[in-house]
Parts: sequence; C-alpha cells; structure tokens
Amino acid sequence: GKKVVYDAHENTAASIYDKEWIPTQFLRTAISNWFERYEQKVVRQLSGVVSVAVPLVDRFDHPNRCLIRNLPVLEAFESTDLGDDLSNAKPGAIYAGGLTRIRNIKEMIQAVGKSERLDVLHLFGSWESEVYRKECEQLPGWNKVEYWGFRKAEEVYRFSQEKGLLGFILFNPKIKNHKIALPNKAFEYMAAGLPIVMSGIPYWQENFGGIAKFVDPFNTAEIRESVDALLANAQEVQRMTKQGAETIQELNWESESVKLKDLYLSL
Repeated sequence: GKKVVYDAHENTAASIYDKEWIPTQFLRTAISNWFERYEQKVVRQLSGVVSVAVPLVDRFDHPNRCLIRNLPVLEAFESTDLGDDLSNAKPGAIYAGGLTRIRNIKEMIQAVGKSERLDVLHLFGSWESEVYRKECEQLPGWNKVEYWGFRKAEEVYRFSQEKGLLGFILFNPKIKNHKIALPNKAFEYMAAGLPIVMSGIPYWQENFGGIAKFVDPFNTAEIRESVDALLANAQEVQRMTKQGAETIQELNWESESVKLKDLYLSL
C-alpha cells in the first residue's frame, strides 16, 4: 500500500556484461536479458522512476519518470578551510574518486609523469586493491603523485579550487555504463573552476563540449600532449572555466532538487 520510487541510478542490465566474476559471456548475456525483463516488469508496478542521465531515464516507459542528475551542492564549495598538509601542497592536476583500473589511473600517472607543464598529480580516494595500488606505485610517473587518501568532499572541493590546475576523468569507454553516464566529477570540477581532460566518449562530448578537452584514455602520449597544450594556452583555460562556471549556475543540486520534490509532491 506504499508509494515506491525506483532510483535507477545505473543501467544494471548493461553493467552485468562487465561483471568479470560471472564466469562466461554466455552466462552474463543470459542474466542481463533476464534482469532487463524483470526490472521492466517491476517498474510498471511502481509509483515513479528517476535516473541520472537521459538514456537511462528513456529505458523506462512510465508516466512518472524523471531525470534527476547527480549535480554538486554549491554550498559545499564555500565553507571549508584546508588543513596544514593540504594548504602546503603544490598546484597540480586533480583526480578524486575510485582509484580503479576502469578509471585508467595508471594512464593518468604515466601521462603526468612525462608532462612538461605538470609537477604533481593529486589523487584522492580509495584503491580498488593493494595489487593495483602497487602497480601504480611502480610506474616511473609515481614520483609526481601526491596521494591524500579518502577525504571529506568539502575538503576536496576547496583543495581543487585552491590547488587545481585541471581535473581528470579518464574512464574506460568500453564499459557500457560509462557510455551513457554523466560523471558528477565533471560538474564538481566546473564548480571548482577547473578545466577538464576527459575520455572522448560520444555522450560526454555531446554534453561537455567546450568545457572539456577529449582524449583517448588509453593513449598516454595523447593525454600528455593535450594536457601540456591546454596549460600552455591561458586564454583557452580561461574560456573553458568561464563556460563551466556559467553552466554550473544552472546545473546544480539546488535547482535539480526542485524536480525531485515536485515528483514526490505529485505522488
């Protein structure tokens, strides 16, 4: 007898194709197809469905479907002072999030290691495994890495504003969910006033054109060249950050949350 709203944050059916712990592709396909049918059947019985990107919302034929993007809370960029360790850091590139293989952290480190314009790569977040962490620590570019561990979001935002030269988002474009996601990191970097270097995923190019520089996330030479060319062009950096700042005044949680409240009130 309750009203239920489904937060379809990801395309779970598509993500099953990338679950390596499911032993064969045949089994992944079978489970994915079953889940797709099951999910659609259940959603028809619910009161509403929300998701974070247009392709994800459009999967559902439901009268109360709603796009609720994962956008930053602008107030979180205004209130935090940096501790002594962070305030003494050198300016550099920023990556904050899961330190995982599918986020191409190794390629990021290798590109910065050869960059002529970047002295440091600041990493925030948790490692997917000790194995992957050790692989990264053994790279020649690791001498430029400052690893800060897992910090509060407000600390990372303030640090990005004060110490960031650019923000990286080098997600693996072969992962199905990456192809149709709008990474909240991009909006956070915009709010922090950073230009962005990100994977050349078509959906990302459609949504972040003019705000980001797009690269092949597996090509460390291309990443390095794009970074150095961007940082050598102060006018381009200024244009990108200005466009990002204007965009984030419209695309933020303060405005986006109104749609979610309206959905709840309508139910």
